[in-house]
Amino acid sequence: MAYDTIIYDRTALYEQVWTAPVRTVAKRYRVSDVALSKTCRKLDIPLPPQGYWLRPEERRGERPALPPPNPGMRVRWQVRLLVHEEPPPLAPELAARLAEEAAPEAAIVVPTALDSPHKLVVLSAKALRKAKPYEGFVDCGSSEGCLSIRVAPSSVDRGLLVMNTILRALEARGLKVHAKKVERPGYAHSSNTTVVTVDGEGLTFLLWEKHSLRPTEPPADLSKKERESWRMFHARNERIPNGRLAIEIRSDEAYGPHKTWTDTDKRKVETVLNGFVAELYVAAAANKDRRVAHEKARLDREAAEKRAREAEARRRAEAERLEVFREQLDGWRFARDARALLDDVRMMLTERGLRVTKGGHVEEWLAWITEQADKADPLTQMRRDADEMATKYRTRRPVFRPFGGALARARRRRLT
Repeated sequence: MAYDTIIYDRTALYEQVWTAPVRTVAKRYRVSDVALSKTCRKLDIPLPPQGYWLRPEERRGERPALPPPNPGMRVRWQVRLLVHEEPPPLAPELAARLAEEAAPEAAIVVPTALDSPHKLVVLSAKALRKAKPYEGFVDCGSSEGCLSIRVAPSSVDRGLLVMNTILRALEARGLKVHAKKVERPGYAHSSNTTVVTVDGEGLTFLLWEKHSLRPTEPPADLSKKERESWRMFHARNERIPNGRLAIEIRSDEAYGPHKTWTDTDKRKVETVLNGFVAELYVAAAANKDRRVAHEKARLDREAAEKRAREAEARRRAEAERLEVFREQLDGWRFARDARALLDDVRMMLTERGLRVTKGGHVEEWLAWITEQADKADPLTQMRRDADEMATKYRTRRPVFRPFGGALARARRRRLT
């Protein structure tokens, strides 16, 4: 959705309403002249008197000065308004189909009698005539292969005639129609829907009769007080079929296009069947565009999630690498300090003319420190790797990669 920001400024608005009529200025703010006049009165902006713009300019007189704002009055603010974008142009193929439906020679005419009924209409007629009315209407229920029709018993023949004409017209245009059972959550029985496939998109349409509401009357044998109590606790509105048929298009998607054609005082649904067929093409195109947009959004979302996972994996790998390096650096410092300690101990003994006795506890302690320094020093393993590479590649210059296996060894040490 696109939004536009409109700024209200008290001084600017005062200049505008005294330069052009309020109705003209209101169009710039996308409000009515009444709403803009109310805004001016709230801001204490004087408005031109009635008939001001009909007078000659020399007879309009001087405009009153803008009074200073009242304490606490907002003299400037902004409003965000939704911009209604123009719908995109129709695709050439869709425009051609709509033009064909609008041509006089393509008019769909409903016959006066049900001749050569469609097989789905035959099945629906049997089910509708056997069905028991519920709240004044009958439908096919869960009967196999029935159309989605819900009308009063007196309107069954007309409903079947209209539906048969629609099915024949759709098949003449190469569109496939079938009846599908739909399970309804919370209901014991399934229901039937009529589905037409247009350009690979499934659209549901149904024919139903509208109703009027009439409050039920209390039993005649009740007293006046009992009738008042009955109306309070037991009264309900009764649905009365009014004989007006309606044809409705529903998309298989939850938020897909919906449109309804209804009998009016000036027209019947039999006269709008070409518009109904044309709207099927429009609804199918809208469904396809919506599905493509949803698929694109899904792919974009998955790509963004993948990039986020890869970035997180790189961050963790870098953090792990840094942690290993810090461990190696700590080991190197430990080895350096330990060897410096050994050198100081040997120097101290030499200065005093002492020797380290073989097998003594001093020699054992010095050997243990040397061993710990060699274990902690990452250069120990690097020297071994360098020696192995120098031995293996004597004929060419080896490429030495420090810490080549240090990460793996550090991981193994942490795991063990």
